[in-house]
Amino acid sequence: MARPYGPPITAAQAQLAAAAALTEARKQAWTMAVAIVDPSGTLVRFEKIDDTQTGSVQVAIEKAQSAARFKRATKSFQDTLAGGGVGWRVRTSEQDGQCAAAGAGALA
Repeated sequence: MARPYGPPITAAQAQLAAAAALTEARKQAWTMAVAIVDPSGTLVRFEKIDDTQTGSVQVAIEKAQSAARFKRATKSFQDTLAGGGVGWRVRTSEQDGQCAAAGAGALA
């Protein structure tokens, strides 16, 4: 059975989720870009910590879109490629998951 797409996200919810994700990133001393998208992958909010590398902007947006559109964490793609995949990453999927959980927890 296919997993359903999530409910729509409001601008206020996106702001709350982004703030919580960035708080977690700062707590861990990570520079990070955060993209919040709706279930269709449309960008709702974007923020980044100062000195985040420029390439992380587009990567954050595309990772958020991929997670929404494929209905799974991007870590699942990393796990699939682990046997012989990409050796360089902008940030780890564990960091993504930890900050995403903080953002989602802010909406609970």
